[in-house]
Amino acid sequence: MQFEIFGEVRVLRAGAPILLGGPMAYRLLAALLVGAPRAVERDTLIERLWGAHPPATATTALQVHVSHLRRALEPNHRSGACSILRTTGDGYVFAIDRARIDADHFESLVHDAEELAGVEPEQ
Repeated sequence: MQFEIFGEVRVLRAGAPILLGGPMAYRLLAALLVGAPRAVERDTLIERLWGAHPPATATTALQVHVSHLRRALEPNHRSGACSILRTTGDGYVFAIDRARIDADHFESLVHDAEELAGVEPEQ
């Protein structure tokens, strides 16, 4: 799977986009990708999804959105057994190699280009 956060947030499996659901699924994915591979606390995710005034049901709604995202990303896994999106004590971890995120891949290419710029043109 590849993850795009430049422009429209998307997930690609074998080059084809995976439909995640509504806008909240994409916001949740973006918040998790920015934090990956570190844990993102529930309170942080709630703030990123709903802003300063979340609904009273935000914690439950977040759990529902996480569940739907897990099913979209790994439809063959049993409920709660997602290997990519894991629950921690106080949040969630999106356990992926950051090289699978377009922004990180871009930064890697920029770094390589900067290193090449320091080399003599003949080399």
